Amino acid sequence: MKPLIGLQLAMYVDQGFIKLDEPIGNYLPDFNSPQDHNLTYRASHVHATGIHFPWDLAFRRLFYFHTWHESLIAHCKREWPPGARHRYGVVGVILSVRAIELLRGRNYWDAMERDLFEPLGIRNVLPGGTGVSAENMARIGVVLANHGKYGNQEVISEATYAEIIPTSLKPYFPALNMQYGIGLQNHSQQLGQGSFGHGGGCGTLLTVNPNKHLVFAMVRNGQGKDYKKYRTEVLLLLRKWIEK
Repeated sequence: MKPLIGLQLAMYVDQGFIKLDEPIGNYLPDFNSPQDHNLTYRASHVHATGIHFPWDLAFRRLFYFHTWHESLIAHCKREWPPGARHRYGVVGVILSVRAIELLRGRNYWDAMERDLFEPLGIRNVLPGGTGVSAENMARIGVVLANHGKYGNQEVISEATYAEIIPTSLKPYFPALNMQYGIGLQNHSQQLGQGSFGHGGGCGTLLTVNPNKHLVFAMVRNGQGKDYKKYRTEVLLLLRKWIEK
């Protein structure tokens, strides 16, 4: 879901509705205090909010689907100032989703179907990504591999594409000496220099090497026995093929 929501957000950046480095409190009143000035869309998507929201609570409450989750998060502990540290989690994505809903005036999944899936010919995907096929996931990968284009369609501009792929976070958050993108992680060790993507807890994986125009998409309902072993073998074969 994180690459999908990241690409959805990028479309609204591209259309001039929002900026990645504006405070999310511009849309969510519970997060418009002075301490939240650096709680930007970028901070949310690179997991640098500084707000603790337990994973078990997030999954138990179906964290993408309820309009009241930002109220829960507003009462969660602030462990450090936004941008001071990185910790992978769900807080930022929840806040971004809610802000997108208020911006678009629609449930985020309805907006995603209309704005992203329909133009790409993606169908039969249920909220939260249930039922997504490898082919549909690969369509998202093709957009990313082609710098925001899908055939003759420009989903996002080249300039916005450059903003969402993994890059150094130090210019935005001096304390974070790492690379991260908007819903995208650096995958250079998997598919070579310049590759990026994201994996899911159940074993789903999307990896893109735009330099080689290669997209690898895998979807699963669960990791299963020996999942990591076979995933490593598959990625190793792809890496060898790229190097040849």
